[in-house]
Amino acid sequence: MLKGEVALVTGAGRGIGRQIALDLAKAGARVGLVSRTAEHLDSLVAEIEAFGGKAIAAPADVTNRGAFEQAIERVKGTLGQVTIAVANAATDKPFGPVDVVDPDDWWKVQELHVLAAYIMMHAVIPDMRRAGQGRIINVASNGGLMVAPNSSSYCVGKATLIRLTEHVHAEIVGDGLAAFAIHPGTIMTEMGMAALDDPDAKQWAAPLIDYLEGFRNVDTTPELLRVGRQVAELASGKFDALAGRYLDLEVPLEDYMKSSLATSN
Repeated sequence: MLKGEVALVTGAGRGIGRQIALDLAKAGARVGLVSRTAEHLDSLVAEIEAFGGKAIAAPADVTNRGAFEQAIERVKGTLGQVTIAVANAATDKPFGPVDVVDPDDWWKVQELHVLAAYIMMHAVIPDMRRAGQGRIINVASNGGLMVAPNSSSYCVGKATLIRLTEHVHAEIVGDGLAAFAIHPGTIMTEMGMAALDDPDAKQWAAPLIDYLEGFRNVDTTPELLRVGRQVAELASGKFDALAGRYLDLEVPLEDYMKSSLATSN
C-alpha cells in the first residue's frame, strides 16, 4: 500500500507513535523514527527489520529546531525524501491554573505540540511540493475542542495544532498534498498511566483522573492497532476527500466518507 514511500514519525519511541510507525512500515513505507530516547527507537528499528521493513532511528528533541532539522536530514539522506509526515510527540503536563503553572513550563508544551509540528512541516513540504506527493498527519486530541480547567497547556496546544493543520492544508492542497488532524481516541499509553500517579494531576485535574481510572486495566492493543491501521490508510491517499479536517478516529473513516458524500450530494 505504501511501497516506495518514506515516512517520518515523531514521538515514535512508545505508545501511539510506535504503533503508527509499525503500521506504516508493515504497509511498505521506509520509516524515520524520531524521539528523545535512542534506546526506544533502536528497539523499534530492530522490530521493524525483523519483519523485513526498513527504518532508521534519528533521536532528537523536536522542540530544538537545529537538532530536529538535523534528524530530518538524516532520515532524508538515508531513506529518501519524506512523503508521509506524522507529528505525534506530546505531553499532558503541567497541570494547574494559569496563576500557578510557571509560564515557561506552560510555553514548553506549546513548543512540543505546535512548534515541533511546524518545524516538521516547514522541513518536508518543499520536497513534497516538488514531488507532487505528500500527506501530513498531525496527532491532535478532542482536548483541543474543549475547555478543561487546569489543563490549558494541553488543550490550547492541541486546539492550535488543529487550526494550524487546517491552514496548512489550505496552503498545500493545490499542489496535490493533504494534511489531516486526528484524535486517536482515549488510549491508556505510558503518558496516561503517568498522569494517574502525578500529584499535580490529582490536585488540579481530579475529573480527568477519575475518567482515566476507568481505562487503567483496559487492554490497549486493539485500540493501538486500530489507530495504526487508520493512519496507514490516511497516508495511502484512500481518504484524501477528508483532508483538511479534524477526524476523530473513534469514528470509522468509512463513516466520515459516507457523510461527506451525502453532504456533497
